[in-house]
Amino acid sequence: MTGTVLEEGLRGAGGQLLNGAQHRFMFDYDPKGERATRDVVSRGIYAEMRKNNTSTNGGVFISMAHLGPDNVRAKFPGMVKRCADSGFDLAGGLVEVVPTAHYFMGGVVVDPDTRTALEGLYVAGEDAGGAHGANRLGGNGVANSTVYGGVAGDTMGADIRRMAALREPCLETLKAEIDRARHPLRVKPDLVQPLRHALQEAMWEDVGVMRTETGMKRGLRRVAEISEALMTVGVAGDDLAYNLTWHDWLNLRSLCDISEAITLAAVARENSRGAHYREDFPEEGDLDASYFTVVTAGGSGTEVRREPVRFSLVRPGETILPEGEPETLVAAQ
Repeated sequence: MTGTVLEEGLRGAGGQLLNGAQHRFMFDYDPKGERATRDVVSRGIYAEMRKNNTSTNGGVFISMAHLGPDNVRAKFPGMVKRCADSGFDLAGGLVEVVPTAHYFMGGVVVDPDTRTALEGLYVAGEDAGGAHGANRLGGNGVANSTVYGGVAGDTMGADIRRMAALREPCLETLKAEIDRARHPLRVKPDLVQPLRHALQEAMWEDVGVMRTETGMKRGLRRVAEISEALMTVGVAGDDLAYNLTWHDWLNLRSLCDISEAITLAAVARENSRGAHYREDFPEEGDLDASYFTVVTAGGSGTEVRREPVRFSLVRPGETILPEGEPETLVAAQ
C-alpha cells in the first residue's frame, strides 16, 4: 500500500466504485452494489483488476462528487484531507483505490476476559482473535478495542490482587529474546526495505484477495526465502536508541512469521468464509461443522489444527433481542 486507508463509511454514504472505463461495476457482482460486505467488494475490485478494467495505476476509482462536494467536505473532513495528502480530490474528483489487508480476523487466542494461554499475558483489540468470526463488520474495530481494552484492564487488576507473589523472570528466556533481537547487530549491514517489499509482493500475489492451494504453497516458499535472507541482513550502528532501521528489521522478522502463519492456516482451510476466499474451494461449508484454525509455533516447528466453533449465545442469522425489538441492533455475518 502506497497511499492511505479509506473508511467503509464512504461506501455506506453512497460512494460509487468505477472501473477504468468509469463503469459502476459492483452491481455486476452483487445486488447490493457498493453496499455489499467488504469481502464481496474486495473481490469485485480484484476481479476488475484481473480483467485490466483499471485506472492508470492499476486500481479502480471511488467517486463521491455526485453527493455534492461541499457535503462530502462537511461529512468526511478527515478523509478529504487524507486523500489530498495523497494527491486526490475526494470531494470533487476521482480517487484511485485497491483492496488491501489492514485487518485479518485472526489473532492471539484469548478467553472472554482477554487472558491467553501464557499466564500474565493479556490481549485485547485488533491483536485478539475470535471477536469477529469470518468477517468484521464496519465500525466494530473501535468497539472491540475500547470494550475489550476495558475488560483487559479490569481482569489484570483482579488477577494481580489474587496473586500470592509475583514470579521471578526466567533468565534463560530473557537471554534468548535478547540474543534474538540483537542478531542483526552481529551481521554485515545491508538494506532491509527491499526484503519488506518482496514480502508484500509475495503475500499480495499468492495469498491475497483470492487464493488457491498452488499459489499459497508458492507463497510459502517465497516467504521462507525472504525469511532466510533477512537473517543475513545486518543493521549498522552501536547506539540502539532511536535506531529505526533496527526497528524495521525486528518488524520484518515478525511479519515473516505472521505471513507464514496466515498462509499455513489458509492452506489448511478448504472452504471460503468471509475475508478468506479460496477459488479452488469457494463453498462456505456446513455451518454446524464450523471451525477456526489455530497455528502454534514450538520447538518441533509450526503446527496447524482445527477447533470447533461453539454457538453458545447466538447463531449467525439469529437474534437474542426480545420479540418486537428492532433487529437492526444486531448484525450477524
